[in-house]
Amino acid sequence: MRRDPSRLVQRSTIPPSYPQFTGFEPCAQIGPAIYILPEGRKYGTDELAVLREGCWGCPLRADCLEWSLHRERWGFWGGKTAKERERMRVERGIRVSEPHYEILGLRESDDDDAA
Repeated sequence: MRRDPSRLVQRSTIPPSYPQFTGFEPCAQIGPAIYILPEGRKYGTDELAVLREGCWGCPLRADCLEWSLHRERWGFWGGKTAKERERMRVERGIRVSEPHYEILGLRESDDDDAA
């Protein structure tokens, strides 16, 4: 059975670069705390509305979402919850890369010390 080439998903082995945030994006104005919730806590309807509204107007939304599909399991990125992004990963055959220590300013060994 032959596959229709127009239906194949193009997969990159190189995760996209971290978006070039300026600090003026809606997420920077809202504040980062709401974007990453404590483990086990879910977003409320009002929180999701605020997050989605901010992301939909952001010029970096597509870059942010693409980066998060490859690099971030938690939080709200690119207009999507962690669960929504996981569904997208399954559909596109994407695996999350190693944690982004370079963005957090940590070395891998620092992560162990924080626990």
